[in-house]
Amino acid sequence: MRRKLVAVCSPFPPEKSGIADYNKRLLGELCRRHPVETHIVVGGDPATYEPSDVPQMTLVSVRQFRWLAEHGYYDSIIHCMGNSPFHGYIYDLMKEHPGTVWLHDIRLTDFYRWYYQRHLGRDISKLPEELEDWADRYPDHKGDLLLRDNVIQHQQGIYLAGEVASLAEGLIVGSGYSKELIQIEGKTEVPVAVIPLAAAARNGRPTQEDWESLARRYRLSSDKIPIVSVGIVAPTKCPEAIIDAFASVASEDNDLVLVFVGPSDDPYMRELERRATNLAIGERVLFPGYVDEDEFDAWLAACRCAVQLRFPSNGESSAAILHCLAAGVPTIVSDHGPLRELPDEAAIKVPAQVEPAELANAMQKIVSNQALRLRLRDGALRYAKTVSMEAVADRLWTEVLCAP
Repeated sequence: MRRKLVAVCSPFPPEKSGIADYNKRLLGELCRRHPVETHIVVGGDPATYEPSDVPQMTLVSVRQFRWLAEHGYYDSIIHCMGNSPFHGYIYDLMKEHPGTVWLHDIRLTDFYRWYYQRHLGRDISKLPEELEDWADRYPDHKGDLLLRDNVIQHQQGIYLAGEVASLAEGLIVGSGYSKELIQIEGKTEVPVAVIPLAAAARNGRPTQEDWESLARRYRLSSDKIPIVSVGIVAPTKCPEAIIDAFASVASEDNDLVLVFVGPSDDPYMRELERRATNLAIGERVLFPGYVDEDEFDAWLAACRCAVQLRFPSNGESSAAILHCLAAGVPTIVSDHGPLRELPDEAAIKVPAQVEPAELANAMQKIVSNQALRLRLRDGALRYAKTVSMEAVADRLWTEVLCAP
């Protein structure tokens, strides 16, 4: 059987994009399991990126891609689109060479803000006229739409994904929720495939010695019990609510510590540290910042539970939550957006704008109930198996690359 030749326009390591790391793993698995060769189209010189560890996966430049696409070499073209500046060249390429658009986010307002203001140097106090046709259902759509914060955009139903959807010959999204949004936004009849975000297998199980070493690094007693929140620390992850809830739970158990495992802007981190100090738990709330994969796994192995909130949603799926579930960590999530579709046995769900008292109650239930933790662990591992890298690569092959 002849191998299909597929171009995937995507960020790639060492670019600091979650999609870059994710696609390196997923597309490598696709190439190992199916008769396909992929060209990863990167925005810079391919020699400056991490080399592929799969012979059937090659990095090519934008210029190389343009020549090959113009001469009809590709069986399929996939444009990976998200809500960040990493996707600027991909946005331009999808206009030149249409294909399937893989929308990792449905809300694209941050991308357009960067593209028009920073990339093109244009005034965005009013919506660029190129986007007006895709924004006419929003309140005051010709005004400062791109400058409104995420909560206001959520309240006003602003996603601004219609233009990108109109450029697609087919669409890939990560959830039923995202499919409904893009069908409202897109004004298009192209097929929409739901391919869930894959859960990457963790690299082995950290040991008690790993935890003791980690505890020493952060000057913790090894009998301390971490509750973690992993991933980028930002207002949309509701860390204020987590800190407030933890203050209540911590008052009943002196061994608990709260750890935000992920990068954060320094001013915002200092604001959160002051909040913890004012609640008399400053020494029990840690911010390690960005950590390598081994340390990340050690925190997941040591923690009693993870608290992974999100509001508002951009229509994206959460890699951080899938890391927790793949590690069998009892996890609390927001009952909002794509997270609503997680099986009830895989995670505990709390309201999108949960009050600290209700969140504290959910945390306390997990911390104090071993039987509940074991049930959640089993449910998380079962779900993670259904969305393993292998399973999702197979769905990408069957439902997208081999679709009629």
